Amino acid sequence: MQRLRQRSLALFSSSLLLVSLWGSAAWAGDPFRGNNNPSNIGNHTEAAFNSMFRDGDYRRAMEQIQRALQSESSDPLAPAIRAALAYNMDADFETMRRYADTTRTAAQALLNRPNASPQDQLRGNLYLAAAVFMEGTYNWETNKDYVAAALRVQEVFSHLNRADRINNEAGLNDPELGLVKGYIELLLAVNLPMSSPENAIAQFQATARPTYLVDRGIAIAYRDIGNKAGRAGKAEEARTAYRNGLRHINQSLSVTPNNPELFYLKAQILHEMGKVNQGVAQTDPTASDRTSVTEAVALFDRALAQGNQLPPSMLPQIQRERDIAQQWLNTHF
Repeated sequence: MQRLRQRSLALFSSSLLLVSLWGSAAWAGDPFRGNNNPSNIGNHTEAAFNSMFRDGDYRRAMEQIQRALQSESSDPLAPAIRAALAYNMDADFETMRRYADTTRTAAQALLNRPNASPQDQLRGNLYLAAAVFMEGTYNWETNKDYVAAALRVQEVFSHLNRADRINNEAGLNDPELGLVKGYIELLLAVNLPMSSPENAIAQFQATARPTYLVDRGIAIAYRDIGNKAGRAGKAEEARTAYRNGLRHINQSLSVTPNNPELFYLKAQILHEMGKVNQGVAQTDPTASDRTSVTEAVALFDRALAQGNQLPPSMLPQIQRERDIAQQWLNTHF
């Protein structure tokens, strides 16, 4: 049951990113489509998005989204971001549920528009998927009602399938949909047996935008692939996965260089890579291993130094991982 809960939370954590992205099809300066038929979205909502994903500043995003909700709530992106922040910043499930309801209402309004365009229909279904997922997470977190949560997940995929069908029938080749599906497919491919993470990664790279979020998602996938290989005693496979993860996280950092969440993710990968010899291959750690873990400690510290930007619940976990890395250095060198 604990593993099931962890997978549920992992899927919701990915959805926090997706929920906040799903509305951005209608942005001026559209991060998915660039100048290819964009439309306007409120400045406060756009600023909140940038604060969350470019800067990793959840507190500033909360201030900006509160302003957006006063004047820009007709687009479902604003309440979707607010629901995600309620979950991440405060574990406030009642507020999350309330804004999930608002997201559902705004998404349905897109579908109910007279002569709704294919893009409106696609976005409406994506937002309905986001709202339903949050409702299922509410059932899980407040009542531990796995059956209700599982049924919600089925409904999520129903809406996503509709969006995919609209995408194909209208020839939209929609990069926003590619991002949403890509994150979900990566999560499933990494965690389910008989799945192919490499195929999911290739498809994600081919269809999704913006690239810095694609690289971030792929780095997370390779981190988890490396951890899984390490648990199975496959040292070289673990090393290869961690090296691939570092390549993608560095590409993401080249675009968003001051994001403490990315410092944390890179620190995790370096920490695990530095312990492969001693922990998986059962050989003595090397000077290179020390360098990796030392760099990880420095990155944990950089993330903690910007901790006022992050959800409070993240900080004890970052500190614990930092202390484990430092203890490993103290013990082995």
